[in-house]
Amino acid sequence: MEEAYAHVFFCQEIVKRSNATIQVSEAYHAFEWGNGRGRRFTYIVMEHIEIDFERTASDEGRAQALSELISIPAPLGVFGHFNGGTYRHHLFRDCQPPVPFASTAELEDYVNRVGLSQVRLGGNSLG
Repeated sequence: MEEAYAHVFFCQEIVKRSNATIQVSEAYHAFEWGNGRGRRFTYIVMEHIEIDFERTASDEGRAQALSELISIPAPLGVFGHFNGGTYRHHLFRDCQPPVPFASTAELEDYVNRVGLSQVRLGGNSLG
């Protein structure tokens, strides 16, 4: 569901820009569905957009799209998922951080203090 929240955020931000050169489809609905064995899948129902592949398939077109997306600042107070949920990364054991971090500075301080090998093993905590 985190991807759905991020998608909605970027769609709203692109719509606000009068000089945007890219389109982001509107997300109409998102839901999770399980297969009964603990595995869950997320589905996002979104607007269909016709794409001009000659324009967007060029290296310049892709670079422009990435530049536009990168220029959008993250929402204030958000570190991790857009919906405020726990973030995940392969850097941590089971992809879960041992403690919540409120900023990149806190995360960087943690990695510097415990060492990268300990972070990957999920060893130490901030205690």
